[in-house]
Amino acid sequence: MKRELIPRCNRNSPSGCNQKRVFLGLGANVGDKKANIKKAIGYLSENVSDIKLSPIYETKPWGYEKQDNFLNAAVSGKTSLSPSQLLKFVKDAEKKVGRIKRFKWGPREIDIDILFYDDLIYKDDDVVIPHPHLHERDFVLKPLMDLDPNFVHPVFKEKVCELYKALSQKDSSIVCQTRIEMSAFSGTGFKTFSPRMICWWFPIKLMRCYDNRISF
Repeated sequence: MKRELIPRCNRNSPSGCNQKRVFLGLGANVGDKKANIKKAIGYLSENVSDIKLSPIYETKPWGYEKQDNFLNAAVSGKTSLSPSQLLKFVKDAEKKVGRIKRFKWGPREIDIDILFYDDLIYKDDDVVIPHPHLHERDFVLKPLMDLDPNFVHPVFKEKVCELYKALSQKDSSIVCQTRIEMSAFSGTGFKTFSPRMICWWFPIKLMRCYDNRISF
């Protein structure tokens, strides 16, 4: 089998390896969810630089409801990988974390989706960019909004914050938000948006808010 070579970035090059800004969605609802997200970010850092992590949200399952709640987040970063190389890379990262293939929208040890690749509009047999369902999912749009609310969807020509506001809050999948402390990544260039952990209510009726304190 011919092995595809993944180009390594020379950070001292004038072009910066023609790096592209990417947004990736992360989700986990099997096993140690927070550990799986941590492992995924570690693997992603091999080919994605300047990683920033959104707050992590506990969310109700989407598509297939008879399963455990998810932890969802998004990351932004820069990569010199092409879209097809990036897809292969994130799928390899899923395998390393321990993802087991099940059925569509079923339980996942980790799920890593390409949400945006700069302002590229791209489609082949394996991937569609931007992600074709991101505008329908609050558990994707809210973390994206935390990272860059003014990022413009290249197909709809609307900002992420505008897409999020267009969703009906009465059907929100988000149970609560937990900002996490990522002290383990200090000195690595990894960034989060808060050094504190907070769990807060959304303006919808909820029975309770789980205090999923995530400490890596």
